[in-house]
Amino acid sequence: MLNATQAESRRGPFAFRVSALLAGLLALVLFTSTAHAQGKPTKVMVDAGEEELVSSLEEAGASVVARRGSYLVMSVPEGPAASLLASSGVHVRNDFNQIRLSRQTILAGAAPVQARSSSRKLKLIQFDAPPVDADLDALRATGVEIVQYVPQNAYLVWAPDEASRSALGARAGPGSAIQFQTDYLPDHALARALDARKSTAQPVEVTVQLFNHEGVKEDIQAIIALS
Repeated sequence: MLNATQAESRRGPFAFRVSALLAGLLALVLFTSTAHAQGKPTKVMVDAGEEELVSSLEEAGASVVARRGSYLVMSVPEGPAASLLASSGVHVRNDFNQIRLSRQTILAGAAPVQARSSSRKLKLIQFDAPPVDADLDALRATGVEIVQYVPQNAYLVWAPDEASRSALGARAGPGSAIQFQTDYLPDHALARALDARKSTAQPVEVTVQLFNHEGVKEDIQAIIALS
């Protein structure tokens, strides 16, 4: 289960004895297919010294997404450039378009999932290439707080207010270093062991993990009241 509080030692789980029915209510079941998004360009890594290969890819329609020292990250669309994917200097990285959670894999090309409330503060974002310090600084400049890394090139972040959510949305999208963002839903972290217990009202002991924000005490009281 993805632990949204591992990033800092001051953040920890709070355990409550709640019914499995409550666990079911906490889950907003919305899965995204892990199949390759049709028409989505393929991400590849190419040795920066392979200048002829890079030129051939660009001439065929591929583009450089990011430069990372000894290698380039390129986006290869369907068509002529795809025939070069088998070249010895090309390393296909389909995982660069995948956010791999314990329960599912979210594709960067899929429609973002939205919580029932537009004020959802936990977000998942994904960079178009392995991020560097400047990318993380630009992410923090939107007002969000980085909570935890998620494979691949993705982060769970906390957007505390409308201003930070708007700034994050403005920075994410095509042509940006942040290629994708989506709401982080309760079901993304719900333990699979609870799936079979949702339909029963019998109590089951679970661990509820909370981000240690300014309103965490109120959240704890709300969970206790529900349980």
